[in-house]
Amino acid sequence: MLGSGSTHTPWRFHRAVIQGIARGISRDQTERQLLPYVAPTTDWIRLERRFPVTLLLQDQSPDIPLHMGSDARTIIFY
Repeated sequence: MLGSGSTHTPWRFHRAVIQGIARGISRDQTERQLLPYVAPTTDWIRLERRFPVTLLLQDQSPDIPLHMGSDARTIIFY
């Protein structure tokens, strides 16, 4: 828990299998869209376009909590 002496582990390497990569994203949020919409986080700078990638962690440790709906930047080595 935050504030209780917890530590975070950035730059930790995890072994994973890629389950899916979205073929593209929609630039606009509309009612009838074929592609998923990923909202930019700010309006005053141009952000890189992100696309959903689903990973299945192979070495998930119970010591490291994962949060549903979180975003992450990943580097994939193959």
